[in-house]
Amino acid sequence: MSSIPQKVTPLPKTISIPKSLSQTQKLVDDKAKVKNEAEEKPTQNQTLRPVEQVVLLTQEMLDLAIPRIRSSFQDAGKSMELAILGQDIKIVDGQLVLEVMGQLQEDLADKMKSELIRMLREITKSTKVTIKLEVKEELQSNVNRLYTSTDKLNHLKTIHPALSEFQKRFGLETDF
Repeated sequence: MSSIPQKVTPLPKTISIPKSLSQTQKLVDDKAKVKNEAEEKPTQNQTLRPVEQVVLLTQEMLDLAIPRIRSSFQDAGKSMELAILGQDIKIVDGQLVLEVMGQLQEDLADKMKSELIRMLREITKSTKVTIKLEVKEELQSNVNRLYTSTDKLNHLKTIHPALSEFQKRFGLETDF
């Protein structure tokens, strides 16, 4: 015959019923003391780690690091990234703000973020570096494009009214 192992359940801890109020107070104090000691001592699973000091990136640190970063990108032959780094870069509320023009530069800046963060951390020894992209749309000029000779002449006549007089007097034509 084979014997089947029986599951053994541990007996619950017995709690003594206090006989007086002072004994109850002593039990409560002992329990609180044991709890405080357990919180103070780390267990085997817990390890004490030193608290890292957070070093935020400042504008001065950024200004010193940017020339080294630009030269690194230039040595790697990354001209499009250099164009992004050539625009305004500033620190606002602890975040590095990169100004990009249009969708193409935005996509490129997203790809270069991790490399830029790594380089900034190495150069400045900052522990907290975040990058925010600020998309600046290209300004549309309100000036009409002057493609034809007639358009150019009419535009010049608005600037220089005497040109209308010359056109009448000499019979000038734009189309010949």
